[in-house]
Amino acid sequence: MNRHYVTVCGQSLMLVSDEDEGYIREITRTINGIIAEFNSKRATQGISAETRLIYAAIQLADELFKERQKAAILEERVRTLTSEPHVSPEALTASERKAAVLTDALKTTIAERDAIRAERDAALTELQTFIDEFDVK
Repeated sequence: MNRHYVTVCGQSLMLVSDEDEGYIREITRTINGIIAEFNSKRATQGISAETRLIYAAIQLADELFKERQKAAILEERVRTLTSEPHVSPEALTASERKAAVLTDALKTTIAERDAIRAERDAALTELQTFIDEFDVK
């Protein structure tokens, strides 16, 4: 476990994580960026750090749900494309061969997306842990 010293919403924190320093910095930059955007669009006097963090959490959850919807659509497309019976390469026309190549590329892209999704889910779990540990009272 690594100790990381960060500042989020003006609060200095120490995080313990298996992630590397650059990854933790990117997460805190993202959160602070969301909060800065929130601050630039509103009169923020009197709005607590906790409220700003809740706003950041809502925005991140919104992005997560939208990405999950996109992933579900892609998964359905892959299921549709891969449910077709296999045909020998000799029987395929040029356009069918091109479609087969694109299908293979899509499968590779989906595998990469799944790996990114797993990383994102791990980051969101860590963010939730961070938010749970961040008690502004």
